[in-house]
Amino acid sequence: MPIGFGLDIDLGADTPGDNENAYVAEGCWYANVGFYKSFFDERLIIRLQADDLFNSSAAMAVLYSGNRVMAVNQEVRRSIALTLRYKFNATKSKYKGTGAGESQKSRM
Repeated sequence: MPIGFGLDIDLGADTPGDNENAYVAEGCWYANVGFYKSFFDERLIIRLQADDLFNSSAAMAVLYSGNRVMAVNQEVRRSIALTLRYKFNATKSKYKGTGAGESQKSRM
């Protein structure tokens, strides 16, 4: 990727079967993609994230709750998000790594 750009790709799948108090009747999969760019020595980060990009994570499931059984068709969870993150007072500490606490540790 060009300098300062980043790309995250998250792929996953759920197979049919029992899971805690639910039975998943059919498998599903998902693809999440995130693209980000940093500015001002990584103090400002802009991120564009798309979850369930191919609209493929819907699955039929049966939920068991005490004496009730409920069949649900899982809702689609596709979403897009734009995140701006800024680090205030992100200056480096002049004391970091200088061994300022060594005298206290040796005293103990």
